[in-house]
Amino acid sequence: MKRTMLVPFLVALLLLSTVSVTWAFPVWGIRGDEVYVEGDDETHTPEPTETPEPTETPEPTHTPEPEEHITFEGEVEAVNDDGSFVIAGQMVLTDENTEFEPDRASIVVGVRVEVKAIQQADGSLLAIEIEVNENEPGEDEHGVMVEFEGSVEAINGNTYIIAGQEVLITADTRFEPDQVSIEVSVWVEVKALALSDGSLLAVKIELKHSGEPGNGMEEVEFQGIVEAMDGNMITVAGMPVDISGAAVEGGSIQVGVVVKVEAARMADGSLVAIEVEVLGSSGGGEDEYRPQVEFEGTVEAINGTIYIIAGITVDASSATIENGPIAVGDIVEVEGEEQDDGSVLATKLHKETEAEAAAQVEFTATIQDMSADTITFDNGMTVTVDSNTLIDEGDGLLEIGVKVEVKALDRDGSLLALSIKVERD
Repeated sequence: MKRTMLVPFLVALLLLSTVSVTWAFPVWGIRGDEVYVEGDDETHTPEPTETPEPTETPEPTHTPEPEEHITFEGEVEAVNDDGSFVIAGQMVLTDENTEFEPDRASIVVGVRVEVKAIQQADGSLLAIEIEVNENEPGEDEHGVMVEFEGSVEAINGNTYIIAGQEVLITADTRFEPDQVSIEVSVWVEVKALALSDGSLLAVKIELKHSGEPGNGMEEVEFQGIVEAMDGNMITVAGMPVDISGAAVEGGSIQVGVVVKVEAARMADGSLVAIEVEVLGSSGGGEDEYRPQVEFEGTVEAINGTIYIIAGITVDASSATIENGPIAVGDIVEVEGEEQDDGSVLATKLHKETEAEAAAQVEFTATIQDMSADTITFDNGMTVTVDSNTLIDEGDGLLEIGVKVEVKALDRDGSLLALSIKVERD
């Protein structure tokens, strides 16, 4: 009796459980090649399953470049087993995000490279990019930029004698209006790099005066060695100059001294000096003339009183230090005398203060418009340019359409350009 009643109860319980499960979860089944779901009115043909493509490991993304970084050039002095390098006396670390141009294997001892790096909290440098510098030997972009005017005295192939100085030209030298116009006897303005061997590599040669009579009077300025004297006439860098009415400063004029001449070019092409400044001797000794240079850059290495600043060796043994002490990574303005080996004997080092840095604006943009004292860029910013603005045309001329790096001082909303560097094309 008990067994008979228990069986129907178990059957009912089993049916009830089956219905409940069916409500909660649709029942899947197969009819031939079709798949159906109970409670669905449509029958679906299954899509063929594709074999998934093997997933590729994504290329590592480069850490976004910070707004502030250090850029310098130098020779690779050591390649270490841990992937770091010693470049221009600096330890440069690398990681999986460091980019190498053309490749890492090309970064070997003895090659010259350009480094873009982040300075870490401990003072070490972590490279963002290391690129082999493909400039020919002697074409170091960190040569000191010099500017002068004078007459073209001779042209011999790629060598021009201008104001008594040998000036080398290359395929990258810019001529204005064109090279054909730059001929013997014309007056030109020269911008050139003073290389470590003392030679001048022309960046730009611009025609200023035809040298022929009938062009009216204009003021010119140039410097050179006094090669000859005859009464009130002197010859400076191959050019006769009348000094009868000139003011003379810095010493007496005599053959062999280096002078700076401000003169009027008369309608007949002759030069009448307004002022002559004696700069020093050209024959050595304590009074030997040395070109005066000014530039700004990041301190890359320090060894006693010898600094490497923007790739240039600076002897600060006799320099006045402003806002010292100076450490690696500081931005410093240098004033001094260029030496025969291309180094600079500094008279003053000025370390940029936090207040000066806070007032500075840095940006990269393309020049849209230029006038005598202002430059406007495609980012909408305009800067004022004065005689203290450092113009670096080592990688091209400053002109409309070129991209430049600008450092400027914010003075109540107006920007005064401290330096403008033409970027490599």
